[in-house]
Amino acid sequence: MTNEKVSQDVAFRLLSHVYRRALLECLDRHDAPVSLADAAADVARACNETPAPDVSDEEIERIYLSLHHSHVPRLADRGAVSYDRDRKVVTLTERGERIITVHDRVSPDVPLEVTDAGR
Repeated sequence: MTNEKVSQDVAFRLLSHVYRRALLECLDRHDAPVSLADAAADVARACNETPAPDVSDEEIERIYLSLHHSHVPRLADRGAVSYDRDRKVVTLTERGERIITVHDRVSPDVPLEVTDAGR
């Protein structure tokens, strides 16, 4: 699945939720796998536009659960990320990079996590 072209429809569906956009942005900044806990904290900071100490543990836990049960599996099913459920580690794939490229072509001046449509 990693070598096939990403349709705009698939990319837009995957980018339709702020948590998925923020997660892809987080993973794109790292060259190595990211723990789901670290990713959830990063997504919480991005979505709340709040410095790390000001995001509540409850908010991070809520986002962690949403990522674990909904958003990461959806991205993994479409090949945008790989997810090691045992280790709870997420990695951006080549297909995920192409999805980010679709976003960048359509909205070059808008970071992935800024808009919150679909939240």
